[in-house]
Amino acid sequence: MPTFILHLLFVFFLPISLSAQKALPKPLTFVNGQAVIVMRQGSDNLVMRAMQISPFLSPQTPTLTPREVKHYRRLLKRPFLQSRQPEDLAKLLLVSGNARFAEALDSIKQTYFPQLETDSLQTAAAQNLLNSLSWIAATDDKGVYINLHEDCMINVHTEHFRFTIDQICTPNRRKYRISGLATSKTPLTIRLRIPTLQRLPKFYLNGRAILAPKIIDGYLVVDRPWRNNEEIYYDLEE
Repeated sequence: MPTFILHLLFVFFLPISLSAQKALPKPLTFVNGQAVIVMRQGSDNLVMRAMQISPFLSPQTPTLTPREVKHYRRLLKRPFLQSRQPEDLAKLLLVSGNARFAEALDSIKQTYFPQLETDSLQTAAAQNLLNSLSWIAATDDKGVYINLHEDCMINVHTEHFRFTIDQICTPNRRKYRISGLATSKTPLTIRLRIPTLQRLPKFYLNGRAILAPKIIDGYLVVDRPWRNNEEIYYDLEE
């Protein structure tokens, strides 16, 4: 059996321990995948890969109905969840704001690239790959959650705020730069999913170390008034 199929089976039956995870008072909303522009060049550009299969595809962004909100909140109360579908994980992420679901989605995303090499799954894999654009970021009334690590520009536009975040991913660093704010000192809460590492990295805001980083449910939380071109970055383990 090919390695990528074994990986796919592992991910789709990945057990997630919820440890009495609480639901958010109000579910998050995913940033529409069409508002995310992938900057990575070459074969790793997921949009270019998908468009080679079919130029007529477009990302599908998960949303929640009131009935689904109740359903997925009930699922969060289970001490153990056998995850099966990315749609379920995405909606659990919306109701929980917990990075473990984003991490599972990130793992699933990696399985779609090798699928594009097989004839029978190409169109489905291309569509799924495009759908992963919609998992990258989500918003609440206070700001944004960045869930997946992808070189991209994320255009955030809600009834509360409008801005852009550039996510710059290199082998050793993750950097986030904010721009497009209408006014200086705009209050926003920015949450960045931290990859699983042996130790917590050092975080920097505008080049200065964050001395007491706040980590909640797998995200670095930075809540402050923001100006254009301010940035956060951290280095990965070598």
